[in-house]
Parts: sequence; structure tokens; C-alpha cells
Amino acid sequence: MRAQVLARIAVHRSFLAQVAEADVRAIADEAVAMARRIGRAQPLAAALTGALHARWRPGRAADRLELAAELIELTEAHDRITCAADAHIWRACALLELGRLDEADAHFVRHAELATISQQPALLLHRDGVRAMRSALEGDYERGARIARQMFERGEREEAEGRLLAPIHAQWHGANMLSLLNERGELGPHAPFFERLAQQITPPGWRPALGWAHLQAGRPELARELIGEMSAGGFASTPRDSNFVARLGQAAQVVAELGDARLAARLEPLLAPLSAFWVVLGPAATTLGPIAYSVGALQLLLDRPVDAVASFELAIERSKAMRARPYEARSQAGLAAALRRLGEDERASGLAERAAATAAELGMTRLQRELALAVPVA
Repeated sequence: MRAQVLARIAVHRSFLAQVAEADVRAIADEAVAMARRIGRAQPLAAALTGALHARWRPGRAADRLELAAELIELTEAHDRITCAADAHIWRACALLELGRLDEADAHFVRHAELATISQQPALLLHRDGVRAMRSALEGDYERGARIARQMFERGEREEAEGRLLAPIHAQWHGANMLSLLNERGELGPHAPFFERLAQQITPPGWRPALGWAHLQAGRPELARELIGEMSAGGFASTPRDSNFVARLGQAAQVVAELGDARLAARLEPLLAPLSAFWVVLGPAATTLGPIAYSVGALQLLLDRPVDAVASFELAIERSKAMRARPYEARSQAGLAAALRRLGEDERASGLAERAAATAAELGMTRLQRELALAVPVA
């Protein structure tokens, strides 16, 4: 019982900004050590989950892989369907952050199997949320939007029937919309929805998403105000927790669309050390591409084209590894812009043409518009 209580304390403290990461890890590791001595499955599963939460931090994906693998083996061996499903998501999320999509997909497949067997509403919601996420990653926005809409409608029914805790399905829907609608410039009409989420969840929570929606609704001053408030003191109010990269990734998108160099200067130093990773929101609720792309966009705003070239080249490499065509096109367009700053117009034109072709094929209207505006006048 003590091992399980310690594990639960670690989970809760992992979400508290005022608790140091080292302190959370110490509690979680004590629980794991105690559970190992006991040698029973239930306390060990709880303790491993606590240890995973303690390591759900920016740049710490590799630290979670071994723990997640152990949790998978343990829960699968004891036929604990819900825990095993969660364990597969733990490992899949870490692999996504590391850009290892094929390995992550194997765990998503097993999670879907377990969700279907269990028929538990929360697991089925998660299963379909992953499907929407994968559709967005590939650029199949229509399929992703259809899955997301069906998920939300089912979640509304199940919440009304008392079978699903609110606002779980609403948060899934919000995450899905970020990746499915932003490239089509369609976040604006959903600002009221993000406003409700921002009110329900402790700040900064959904404020970056709300800012993005305001921006695409033609209210840049509201977007700038929200991100400006977040950025005070070097984003001091944004906890360095599991959602840190996701929030800053959204903020970077807003800053890039605003073209605000002042905000870029506050944001770039925080994201640059994490350039090797992929932006993953929550438990694989959605993804927002390679961090390197956001870093490159911010470096362009800071008039550092040489640095931006390196960042965009890394972003292209990461996007190809993830078979993420929308983000590959975005990164190609970013690299073209950086190369033009350096006078490499011929190479830039080739990259821009490839990005435009992908954007047209996938219906990335926002990127198409940006590329059209970037074409040099003869």
C-alpha cells in the first residue's frame, strides 16, 4: 500500500510547478524500489507508472523507454487490459517524441486491440484519437476530421450518460483540431471552443491554442496579448512539465504567424536545446511536427538565416523519418525562405516548388498562401 501511495503522490506532484523534478523522481524511485522488493505485480505497475510520470519532461523521452517496456511486459503477463493499453501508449509517446514512428505504430496497434477488447469508453476514445492524430500526421485532413467529429459526438453522449468524465473528450477534440485545421487556416471559428477549454483548465493550459485561434480569426492583438503574458520572465509561468514542449510549440506557431521578433527572442532559447525532438501533445493526442521547424521559424524572425538553415534541414530530416509530408513541406518552405536570405535563390526555388506541390495535393491552404506571397517579383 505504501508503494502505491508513493506512486500516486509522484503522479500528482509531477503536475505541480512548484515541485522540483528531482523530488518527484525521488518519490517515484522509492516506490519502484519498494515494489520490486515486494515482488507483486499491482504495486510494481503503480510504481512504474509513477516513475514514468516523473520522467515525462522535456527532452526525457529516452529515459521512459525502458520503464515503459517493463510495464508492458508486466501488465501483458497478468492480463491487465487497461494498464497494458496505457503502458503501450507510454512507450509509443516516447518513441514519437524521438521520431521513431514505425516502432510507435506497433504499440498503437496493440493499444487499439486492447481498447476494442475492453470496450471501455476512455480507451476507445484514446484509440480513435490516435487514429485522428495519425491521419493529420500524414496530411489526410478529411479522414482525421471525420474521426475527430465522431469521437467528440460519442464523447458528448457518454458524458451525458455518466460513462465518461468531462472534459476528457473535449480536450481530445481540441488537440485534434490543432493539427487538423491549422494548415487550412480554419482554427478561427473554433475560438469559443478553445475559450471554454482555457477557462476549464488551469493556466497556461489551452491559452496558446486560444491565441492561435484568435490569430486565424483575424484578431492578432488578442493572440499577441495571450502569448505575451505567457512569455513574461522567460515563460516563467509555464511549468517545465509534460505539457511544456506542447505549449511552447503552439506559442512558436503563433509567434511565427505574427512575425513578432520580440516574442521570438524569448521563445527561441527555450526550444533550441530540444531541436532533435518532435512535438507531441499529451498521450499522443496529436503532434505538431519537429521542434526544429519552430526553432528555424523563430531564428528567421531573429534575422539568423544561417542558424535557420541548419534548423530547417534538421526538420526536413526528422519529417522524412516520420513520413510526415505536411511537416516536410513546411520545413522545405522554411528552408527556402532562409536560403533566399543568403542569396541562394536557385536552391530556394526548387524547395519552394516541392513544398507548393505537396501543399496543393494535401490542401494546406495556409502554406500555399504563404508561398505565393514569398515568390520574388521579377
